[in-house]
Amino acid sequence: MKSISFFLILSVFPLYAQNHAFDTTHAQQMAWWKAQRFGMFIHWGPVALRGEEISWSRGNQIPTAVYDTLYKAFNPTGFNGGQWVRIAQNAGMKYMVFVTKHHDGFCEFNSALTNYKITSPLSPFRRDVTKELADSAHALGMGFGIYYSPTDWYVGNNGSASYLTYYTNQVVDELMSNYGRIETVWWDLNPVGYNSTTLINRMRQKQPWIIVNNRGDFSPVGNSHLQLGSGDYLTPEQVLGSFDTLTAWESCMTIDGADQWAWNPNGGVKPLRQLIDMVVKTADGGGNCLLNVGPRADGIIDPLQVNRLQQIGTWMRQYGESIYGTVGGPIVFGSWGGTTHIKDTMYVHLQRFAGTVTIPGVNATIVSTTSLTGGTPVVTQNPTTITITLPPQNIDSLYTVLKMVLDPTRPVMHYRNVALVCNATQSSTAYAGVPTRACDDNTDGIYNNNSVTHTDSTAGAWWMVNLGANYPISFVSIYNRTDGWMYRLGDYNVILLDQNQNPIWSNHQTSYPNPLTTIDAGGRTARYVRIQLTGTGYLALAEVQVMMDTLTTPIKGRAGVKPRSGSRISGKMGSSPVFNPKGSNKDYDLSGEVVRQRLKKP
Repeated sequence: MKSISFFLILSVFPLYAQNHAFDTTHAQQMAWWKAQRFGMFIHWGPVALRGEEISWSRGNQIPTAVYDTLYKAFNPTGFNGGQWVRIAQNAGMKYMVFVTKHHDGFCEFNSALTNYKITSPLSPFRRDVTKELADSAHALGMGFGIYYSPTDWYVGNNGSASYLTYYTNQVVDELMSNYGRIETVWWDLNPVGYNSTTLINRMRQKQPWIIVNNRGDFSPVGNSHLQLGSGDYLTPEQVLGSFDTLTAWESCMTIDGADQWAWNPNGGVKPLRQLIDMVVKTADGGGNCLLNVGPRADGIIDPLQVNRLQQIGTWMRQYGESIYGTVGGPIVFGSWGGTTHIKDTMYVHLQRFAGTVTIPGVNATIVSTTSLTGGTPVVTQNPTTITITLPPQNIDSLYTVLKMVLDPTRPVMHYRNVALVCNATQSSTAYAGVPTRACDDNTDGIYNNNSVTHTDSTAGAWWMVNLGANYPISFVSIYNRTDGWMYRLGDYNVILLDQNQNPIWSNHQTSYPNPLTTIDAGGRTARYVRIQLTGTGYLALAEVQVMMDTLTTPIKGRAGVKPRSGSRISGKMGSSPVFNPKGSNKDYDLSGEVVRQRLKKP
């Protein structure tokens, strides 16, 4: 494996701020975390000796008694925390999340509460790898977070009072106390029998800024990534999250070609295009990408994975400004690609670009356009579309990236999917394709992955979602199934209905989504959205997203505050707008977060 110049890395990817110190507020921490956009997940442990999945192979591919003694032979003499950090930095990653304890109960840190750990007298290695990695991350300017599973199959009896004391003391008195600054805690499964809010409060007594994912309240994993609960961000797993710039989210996915989290000697690595897609599409959608590596049993990240990470880093060095610190949109991604923006600058990611493409419009005048790929783009803008042309020699085989400066006198729209986890019905249900699959945030489109709705073959088969209230609908995005039956959705109507289910508008589509079609609804107010075939056949849908512009129609956020008469709206186009409820000395963004508090005059 080639050595990597640390000084080269610093010159290309600026260090995580050294003044990101122990006075950060929770709101500042969330803003920092969102801006990083790309991180490394690390699943590693004694199971790497067998090349099977961490925890889930216990009692399956590996007998339990054998699995539980692997640590006695686990001697990763090649482990070097600084090398892992530099590999991540060279890939353009800004933070890392290390698995300190998975469901198998093995502790990768020096816990005083158990001997089932890397520092056990029975371990040939006996080094605190969490401490070494955390120290390296802090020294080299990499954000460091921990994964910790409150579920423990080794200890067992997880609902007992003694176990609750065991795992909460590990988190609060050890991990939060002995390993320096922790940026985030990544739960998995759930803190069985314990109030997660109480635990989070104890953690924040140690590290007030700490942010946590949403898996502390819901079990099993299932669709837990759809519910925020007491957490700070959602966690789609092995899938891209849906477009959402108000609720923070992070898709966790694997570099392993067979989707294994731990070291897999037979998995290979995913193609570069697929991995760049993950990074770009999460940013386009408003989320973070946490890409997992599984180091080998000798403590070395396999050269095949390192090489692929370096390729990602090469792409990020050219195009990273379109990812880091951006907000998803304003144009929601489609088959052509997607967009991000920072204030009044919009970045356009064009995938599989053939030289000319027409994309949806933006409600701001384009002042100038440059290509990060090279060449001089020709851009034609009208009220509803933007047409872009570039010569063949200036097209990137992965993504061609344009930088557009927009007129700052008109606001950039933010959208929210108001159909997410709403009640859905359909004309009939066949092959267990229940209607809620089309509003569950899973755009996968593969029936065998429980991602697709399905009706019987009937005349005028339909699917309908109840939004729960009247909303002005900007557009409807329809994701088709992707497993070979796309043509079935080839002639249909998209219908908006009022609270009495009376149709108020419809749009006739005569070609099937491949896999996505976005239909402009013009801000019409509706409570129901129906997709209905014009002829006879099966109706199958992967996902239906009903998008509302939250700048023109703010909705209630977590703080329970929204603009009312007399409220003051501020904020530049493309920044997160701020409003001040009349009589309040606090400014909120549209998610309901307090972004600043003004001191009252004495």
